[in-house]
Amino acid sequence: FCGTLLWSGYAFFMGTLEIVQTFVAQHTGAGQPDRAARYGTAGLHAALVCSLLFVPLAFLGDAPFVWLGIAADMVPAASTYLMVRAIGTAPVFLSRVQEGYFRGVGDTVTPMVVAVIANVLNVVLDAAFVLGYPPLHIPASGVAGLAWATVIATAVQWIVLGLISEVRKRRGQPAPLHF
Repeated sequence: FCGTLLWSGYAFFMGTLEIVQTFVAQHTGAGQPDRAARYGTAGLHAALVCSLLFVPLAFLGDAPFVWLGIAADMVPAASTYLMVRAIGTAPVFLSRVQEGYFRGVGDTVTPMVVAVIANVLNVVLDAAFVLGYPPLHIPASGVAGLAWATVIATAVQWIVLGLISEVRKRRGQPAPLHF
């Protein structure tokens, strides 16, 4: 339930951040890679600002779920999940902008491959964090583990896309600037 609720809030901002792809594609097509890169950078800044709007959700506790009439036995898990995911909103928005930038310059393969890797990582981390993994001293964390697995996998996705952008920039290829 909490994931659906959170994604409902994300939808507006993610849809708005998708505009980066449009502007990057327009300026790439017009032979203006520097302007395209500036739009990529502006998108990263906008993503960071938008993500800050979700942080207060982490401090609402059980109240929204009680108000929405969620079964009482689900409220603590939903509240925990929301807290972690709200704090971890920035990587979601930042990676979405990076993906849009890559698609805007005509590279649909890189963001797809990185997204698949991030999803596989998320599944592996889900198992490790929910059930625990004693060889690495990872305790079983239940629902909080699910949320942290998603936040970490999405952060890795954003970091990998950023590293690929950096490599492209050093090769003289278009890439968004960094913060």
